[in-house]
Amino acid sequence: MKIAVASGKGGSGKTILATNLACFIFLLNFPGFTQEKQSGDFQEVDVHEFFIQMNLVENEVLIDVREYKEYRKVRIPHAILASNSSELFRLADNLDFEQPLFVYCDDSNRSTTACALLVERGFEKVYLLRDGLIAW
Repeated sequence: MKIAVASGKGGSGKTILATNLACFIFLLNFPGFTQEKQSGDFQEVDVHEFFIQMNLVENEVLIDVREYKEYRKVRIPHAILASNSSELFRLADNLDFEQPLFVYCDDSNRSTTACALLVERGFEKVYLLRDGLIAW
């Protein structure tokens, strides 16, 4: 790739180009700026994709990371409750790292944290329900 630099008085064109290039490289490191999913990340998907993926894969585990009282009122069928990190880790210790994990909460705040923890533990197929149970 060739980059042409327009040089005016004082070389300000080079400074602007260098600043723009630095900003672009900086933004490439942010998830979502590029379309390609980086390895080690979880996938945040909308309700339709979440449902489709759950039904396409085998041995999936559906994890509800809300509080027990919320779980008792309403939940997605077959969801396993893991309302805190120790429950989540206890569950994770009994799962295969390649098992697809589908995680949700009410609005995707707690589930985002849970997904990040699962990825840190080495799970490769982690799906987050965007907007949580509200979207369901």
